[in-house]
Amino acid sequence: MERQAALKDEVARAERRAVARFPSQRFLDFTELFCGPRVCPARIDGVTAYRDGDHITAALALHLAPALGAALD
Repeated sequence: MERQAALKDEVARAERRAVARFPSQRFLDFTELFCGPRVCPARIDGVTAYRDGDHITAALALHLAPALGAALD
């Protein structure tokens, strides 16, 4: 899918505003792990990325777990 169609700037801004209301929380943006400059591919590093229009596959979640762990450390 084209990145511009997949990502909605207004949604990202709303999510950031919501998180900003809680000083002990921070917003983690993993967009670059899912999308290139122009396209959000259906497969990432050989792993099927999406289960449906709103959810990633369990295989991709496991594949990306190290990035999440690093961001939380």
